[in-house]
This record gives sequence, structure tokens and C-alpha cells, in this order.
Amino acid sequence: MRRAMQRFCRGECRTQHGKALAFSCMLHSRRVQRHVRTVQAALFCRTVHAASGKYGVELLYDLMHAIYTRAKAIKPDALINASPCHPYFADVCDHGRLHDYDYKNRNNRADMTMRARLYQAALPGLLLDTDNAGFAAKRDTMHWLLAQSHVGVPDLYALRGGPHCDLNADDLAAVAENWAIYSRRIDAELREMD
Repeated sequence: MRRAMQRFCRGECRTQHGKALAFSCMLHSRRVQRHVRTVQAALFCRTVHAASGKYGVELLYDLMHAIYTRAKAIKPDALINASPCHPYFADVCDHGRLHDYDYKNRNNRADMTMRARLYQAALPGLLLDTDNAGFAAKRDTMHWLLAQSHVGVPDLYALRGGPHCDLNADDLAAVAENWAIYSRRIDAELREMD
């Protein structure tokens, strides 16, 4: 694990083809590396405890807190995306992930909207990562991709669907227009806040 992290975290910024990418690496911190190893051990073996005596959710919180505070120290406007849909994690998460959706399921829109409602109940006001579409069928996929902006921050994890869903240029243009509308709405809300 250490060797992989060292390869990933050479300096503050990764490069690709000689160009700097726009993110900082936080995991180079030895403190965070220790937390990662401790949490991995404690989550998979209930007999292992951190020096603090914590394990399970308490230890996971400590890890997330270490990552969150380190990231904000390096880059105050960093956006920390995490998965726990529980108020206990409200102060270590800026952006909650609705999570993957099995492409074989149908009714992606209803399921993902319900997940968003759970997040809103547990963590009111948290930004939501609307995650991917199910890609079981083009109709369901497009319904979700076009509904994302009403649920949270829209995103697209793939440009090609599964075996039963092939997005074409018109579909992607519809998604782009939907994102443009979302962007204008967010910009207007931010201007009102200023």
C-alpha cells in the first residue's frame, strides 16, 4: 500500500503527459496513512483497535475527520465527497454520494430520488452527487440524467451505456443543455447570496 501511495502522491500535484492536473494529493501525510491502515484493520477485524481504543464507526469518523481537516488545511475550498448518509458525519462531508445503481434494475429515477430524500432528511443542505444512471434502458437512463439537476449536482460517469443503452449525440446534447440550465440556476443563486 505504501509503495502505491508513494507512486500516486509524488508532490502536491499529479501530471499527465507533462500537464499538471488540478488536484492536490492529501494522502501523502503520514498521519493520514496511519489512520487509513488502522481503519482498514479495525473495519475488517473487530479485535483490532486504534491507540485511542476506537473501532468501527468511531474509527471511520476519525479517518474522515483527518482527511477532511487535512484537505481543508491544504485547500480551504476543497470539496470532500463521502458516502455516509448519517448526521454523525455532517461536519466531515461537503458532498454526499447517492452511489451506484445496478444497470439491470429498472426505475432508476425513483430509486435515486428516494436516496436523495434520505440524504436530505439526514443531512439537510448537503450537496448531493447524483451518481450514475442505471443504463438498463435508454428511456430510464435519459429520465435520470435529465432529472439529476432537480435532485443534486448532475454528473455523468460514462458516455456509453450498457448493452441495452446507447447514448447518441442528441442524447448528450440534451444532457449538456440540462447542465447549462443547472449552471445558470446555481450562478443566479450564488449572485443572490452575494
